[in-house]
Amino acid sequence: MSVQIGQLDKELTVLNSFILQVMSGNEDFLRLAYTNPEENPGDYRRVNAYVSLGNCFSEQLLQRSFEEGFLREKTG
Repeated sequence: MSVQIGQLDKELTVLNSFILQVMSGNEDFLRLAYTNPEENPGDYRRVNAYVSLGNCFSEQLLQRSFEEGFLREKTG
């Protein structure tokens, strides 16, 4: 169990790092990630997913989705 939790913790740390890089618009990071997929195929796939996430969710959209989810729970 601790191995799985450790792996999850590692993945969450990596995810957080990628999201911060993508959301901050770090062009060097994105260029490196996109031009070297054969060197780090797992990272390349992650970056693609996180770039999509970053493009879909701005701070406003996230806030609105939380508010809508909260209202949906309250109103049933």
